[in-house]
Amino acid sequence: MARQTIDFGIDLGTTNSAIAVLNGLKPEIVKGNGDLDVTSSAVYIGRGGRLVVGRQAKNRLENAVAAWDVYTEFKRDMGSNKVYRFKTAGCEKTPVELSAEVLKELKGNVQQRLNEDVPAAVITIPAAFTQAQCVATREAAELAGFAQCPLLQEPVAASLAYGFQGDMNARDMWMVFDFGGGTFDAAIMKAVEGELQVVAHGGDNFLGGSDIDFGIIEQILVPELRNSFNLEGFRRGNERWHVAFSRMKRAVEEAKIELSRKEKCPIENCVFEDADGESVDFDELGIVLTRDKVIHVVEPLIERAASRCKVVLEKAGVDPSGISRILLVGGPTLAPYFREILQAKMDAPLDFSVDPLTVVACGAAIFAGTQRLVHVSNEIPVGGNGMECVLDLHYNPQGPDDDPLVSGLAAFPDGSLASATIEFINRTTKWTSGKIALDDNGQFRTRLRAEKGFKNVFDIVLTNSVGDKIPTTPDSIAYVIGMGLAGGQIVTNALSIALSENRVQVIVPSKTPYPFKKTCYELKTVTCCRKGTNERIEIPVLEGLNGDAGQKADHNRKLGSLIISGEQVARDVPSGADVEITLSAQSPGTLTATAYIPMLDQEYTAAIAFDGDPPSVEELKEQLRKERKHFEEAQGADPSLSKLLDDIEEKLGGAHDGVVARQCEQRLIETRILLDELSKDSQLPQRIQQVEDMMEDLSGMIAQHGTNADKQEFAQFIRQWADVHRSGEAHAVQQFDEDLRMFGRRVLADMPSFWVEWFMNLESRREEMRESRVADMLVAQGNRFIDSHNLDGLKRVVGNLCELLPQDTSDERGFNGTLARWK
Repeated sequence: MARQTIDFGIDLGTTNSAIAVLNGLKPEIVKGNGDLDVTSSAVYIGRGGRLVVGRQAKNRLENAVAAWDVYTEFKRDMGSNKVYRFKTAGCEKTPVELSAEVLKELKGNVQQRLNEDVPAAVITIPAAFTQAQCVATREAAELAGFAQCPLLQEPVAASLAYGFQGDMNARDMWMVFDFGGGTFDAAIMKAVEGELQVVAHGGDNFLGGSDIDFGIIEQILVPELRNSFNLEGFRRGNERWHVAFSRMKRAVEEAKIELSRKEKCPIENCVFEDADGESVDFDELGIVLTRDKVIHVVEPLIERAASRCKVVLEKAGVDPSGISRILLVGGPTLAPYFREILQAKMDAPLDFSVDPLTVVACGAAIFAGTQRLVHVSNEIPVGGNGMECVLDLHYNPQGPDDDPLVSGLAAFPDGSLASATIEFINRTTKWTSGKIALDDNGQFRTRLRAEKGFKNVFDIVLTNSVGDKIPTTPDSIAYVIGMGLAGGQIVTNALSIALSENRVQVIVPSKTPYPFKKTCYELKTVTCCRKGTNERIEIPVLEGLNGDAGQKADHNRKLGSLIISGEQVARDVPSGADVEITLSAQSPGTLTATAYIPMLDQEYTAAIAFDGDPPSVEELKEQLRKERKHFEEAQGADPSLSKLLDDIEEKLGGAHDGVVARQCEQRLIETRILLDELSKDSQLPQRIQQVEDMMEDLSGMIAQHGTNADKQEFAQFIRQWADVHRSGEAHAVQQFDEDLRMFGRRVLADMPSFWVEWFMNLESRREEMRESRVADMLVAQGNRFIDSHNLDGLKRVVGNLCELLPQDTSDERGFNGTLARWK
């Protein structure tokens, strides 16, 4: 029978890629050239545009000329604007285009081995992949000719490969430890009513086997070579030494694999020239890599991965003893020494019973078996008198139930199937549903009987009122009893927007299922946007680093911004105007932001154009300077944080590589979070005093000017503060402080006297303002609004005057959002 489900799953990896197909209950790897299970994620483009993908491309790194025409590990640059230049061919390719070539190679493997075209495939992505990287993966799939490409997180795929026909029960919790070539993922999975559910997840897009390789190069090889050769500027990312580092990395990969079976191994088959033209030949140098030296490099990286696992456990509220086993995924986990180090750091048995190199592709194929193929057709179902009937069927091709539900429609405009019946017959067991009558609209609904252990194929028999059998499309459906994925695809990292003062507003929590459409109504502008000017309302859209959103805006990664300019608005938008923000997406990487401004009755929408370029070295150094200042101001800061900042500074010394720049960006965010946590504790007494002073000020103001609703709400704050103060928890005090400030702003915004006093204060600071003529005009306008009791007009003037004040942003942190939450 023709395939009705996608069935093909692809692990598009940093180092290696693989494709698997689901045949019945069993996922099977489709081998490539050389009879290998995996295809090297490498692309060579030579003279005349000749293109080679896979191991043959990677082998060309050994050739002095061809090495300039080979690229690997471009997955790490997915979602960026990096361009790879092929010297001989004189062409350029993006990471998306190179990934598309790998996908085409995998499709070709299927055509060669199975004589079958692959119109669609499930493609896996790291759990920590950003929205931008998801978009890039979809673009690569489209370039490769896939009409459908559902994305699936790699740890989820691995869990499906282990649990599809397994005996996982409701008490089991698995942790997937996916240490791939370029990324690390950790996920906790459990069974819920026969389906796998993601409990919590986290990861690092810049931690993997490649970091082991470069660690060996930079910590072991480079220092030794610099003592004997002229290697000025000899660092990763320097175009002058591109070939040298590419060859060393390949040689290190091979030696590292050998060390899985030996205690030591020479580094061989690596030759390049130094700045004087002298040959650097590793065969002659006799550099030997020992297991002890590699462990010294590997252990901090495994420690980093293990710390990520602990964060995921804390997020899930799961004790390490509650994990029944750790599923190992990724080539580096094949090394016994890697497993020994990991086992010493994690308190659960390691399971590598499914090949760590191909488990993700197999799991993707299993998930692909749950995804129905979309057949593009504009035909209207017709039938009667022996004509074929096209059925519109609704069912899940895979699931835990032995009595799956199927429903459908046979729509015949001529009405010739009045009193028609439909019947489903299990091709293996011969079980039959019996003849089910279609209703007057040609609809039906029934349950089937499936058996575990094989693919249940049900032939469809459609019979008209006089007993004639009518051919149908499809003429059969298939169903497999197996563990599926509960809830389908989910948002891996919370999506939020940046507010003013470095605050953050979560709109889409992590683990929200796709598709989604979420709106926040409780927002107001904090700046003005005058019609016809270059003023603007900017709403930065953010993504959390490891699942949940950070507590501050700059604890997150910026995806892009929705910007409303003065040229777009129908009239002036004052400070304090209501704004509603909606984030929506059909699937990963399809994020849209929409802002609705009620006073204009206008809606502004933007597909988030993800920022593709990594931060420049100068930008990162400026961020580093601010964090050092923050560290110096933090009382009792852990000296180890200074070491983290030193490590980032050392990396930035040679950060001409986009991957290194993004690694530094992520490390800076992580360090910033730790510093802010310390600051919260050290500033607790000061913050408590600020809260109490604010409550005293608000008490008198609300007693004199507040409404009954204001007084009742403030009484709740007084009761809540007693509990928060007693707890002494820095986070609780900070949250109470922010909530109280929002309440105070809202109350003040309704008091004319507040706006008059604020205006008078601004009037006294007129000399500080830019554009003195504009300031004079606004002050005169404000006085007229006071005389005429025009509160809305006065609010607009106050907002415009605030915009004219000088702002010191030299040490400003955050993403400069122009909204605030007022409720």
